[in-house]
Amino acid sequence: ETGICLESGIPRFTMTWKGQDDLDLRVITPGGFELNKENRVDPTTGCVLTLSTDPAVDGGPARDQWAENVACPPDGSATVGTYTFF
Repeated sequence: ETGICLESGIPRFTMTWKGQDDLDLRVITPGGFELNKENRVDPTTGCVLTLSTDPAVDGGPARDQWAENVACPPDGSATVGTYTFF
């Protein structure tokens, strides 16, 4: 059980990992918009970046499994074209 819930979308890009490394998912949409920690919503495609949070920050148990997820609208209405992710 990871305790991580991810949004669905068409398309969807997900990165998961274990450990305490700070990794960052980035997705560039067909119009050239880069979704990242600073820019979490693309107003053109409707794609949204969500990040895992660390419950230890609020006094909860430490986490060692993480996820970052970009989900575009589940109805497939996001811009058609090439999406680049890294």
